[in-house]
Amino acid sequence: VMEVVLRLGEAETAERPDIFNGLAWGAADAAAVQDRLQGLGFNVSEVRNGRKPGTRIFTLREGVAFTPTVVLQQNAGTAGAEP
Repeated sequence: VMEVVLRLGEAETAERPDIFNGLAWGAADAAAVQDRLQGLGFNVSEVRNGRKPGTRIFTLREGVAFTPTVVLQQNAGTAGAEP
């Protein structure tokens, strides 16, 4: 799935074309994926609550092939939620 984000009220123009910002991977359990990747030697952030309620997210600090990368869990509920 490719998601394109455009702020409301802003249109693409020749002076301001679309840009690629990075990759987002979906996960059923962000904490488990973060733990596995960290165990494999990847430099990952802590798992934290996302901006959207019910989401959990972490980043790969060094990216994948120099591409900013995040892992996102949707519908996380309160399991593993930060205080």
